[in-house]
Amino acid sequence: MARSLKNGIVVYTDIRKFYPSIPAETARQAWHDTAKSCQLPGLAERLGQRLLDNHSAVEDSNAHGILTGPMFSHVVGNLVLRNIDSEMRQILPDGYFRYVDDFALVGKRRAVIDAEKRLADLLDDIGLSVNRDKRLEVSTRDWLVGADDFMNEHHPVSWMTFVGGMKQLLITKPALAKTLKDNLEVNGFRISPLNYSDAVRERRFIRRFYELHLKRWYQSILRNLNPHDLIVEAIELRSRYEGDFETAINGSDTLEGFERKRRIHRLRRLCSRLIYLASPKKLRHIATSLAALPEMALYSAVFDALDRRDISNLLPYGANAAHSVAQALLSSRPPLKCTLDDWTDASRQARAVFVAHGFSIDGSSPVDASEMEQFCAWKGHSITGPGPSSTYFGELITLHGFGECRRHDELLAHAYDIDDEVVLDMGTLLEQSY
Repeated sequence: MARSLKNGIVVYTDIRKFYPSIPAETARQAWHDTAKSCQLPGLAERLGQRLLDNHSAVEDSNAHGILTGPMFSHVVGNLVLRNIDSEMRQILPDGYFRYVDDFALVGKRRAVIDAEKRLADLLDDIGLSVNRDKRLEVSTRDWLVGADDFMNEHHPVSWMTFVGGMKQLLITKPALAKTLKDNLEVNGFRISPLNYSDAVRERRFIRRFYELHLKRWYQSILRNLNPHDLIVEAIELRSRYEGDFETAINGSDTLEGFERKRRIHRLRRLCSRLIYLASPKKLRHIATSLAALPEMALYSAVFDALDRRDISNLLPYGANAAHSVAQALLSSRPPLKCTLDDWTDASRQARAVFVAHGFSIDGSSPVDASEMEQFCAWKGHSITGPGPSSTYFGELITLHGFGECRRHDELLAHAYDIDDEVVLDMGTLLEQSY
């Protein structure tokens, strides 16, 4: 679309406080209409309505809004905006795009301005509003300069080839997993590969592997897979990404508008890889450099935690941020440090994530541990409160099994689906923590 419009514009905008601002009745009606049109069983529809009632009760006393974070919120958010999507696609057939609550409108100036006004009216009709402070307008000519910013890397060695090779080795040559893990640690990479021993027993994987194994090119790949070559790839990626980071961070604090937006996205993408790959001696430099950019404050806290093993600045960002760092910190086991004094619900949950991964944490901790914190600490089955099956964590206790031995970190280290990622995509997790 943009390539055919030499004098067009692109307008970026989003919804102000999207999930907390969705009126409770609007969310319920959207769920009801969808359940009816899809002929969902009555039990499923009632479950959805119950979840929305609970969202409203937690969000505030006015029964307004749904929670930010849960997957069900993403489903309901899309349902709430479904009719708006339909009308906007008619107004801009090839120029309307939405991701969650972010919109991009592409076309000739007059058409885009009219469409933007109609979008604002449609949102207003359901109790939502456009966040005009984040509106960004750029010409299609300038926008196309960054059109390929997020295309896959055009290198023989890429993040995809590295992670794919690691996964193939872990699945097909599990005896080499320890050698790979040791080599990664010796070279300063923060990757603790998952254990696929259970996942490979699935019939679906066995059938797919048998079909691939009949192909000569796949046999050649398996023969050549070895930890040494993977380490060589990781070292090449480290060098490239660290160089790209220096180029991207240089002068980024002075940029404005679309150029700043492009640069921030570039930095986030690089940082999501450098969390695993950056040289240990570079962690402090990355954390300090990112601190100059308000948009990168979370990533700065991530690299600070990786460098100092102090999670105090990271915990307030919540469980997703904690989980994003926990996997990288697992590559070495010295205790973590914490000097936090103000324990919010988010920081409590984040700390519990580290405990669930098996970390020892020196320093401050909440005075009164919640059910989640008690469950993650797992001191036998000594969780106080109602009976074993009357609460969410009570049910988890039953699934875990009673006894003194905790199983959390063992379970987290296993992949129970062959499609599980060998390393997490930190960008995806961290975006949920903004």
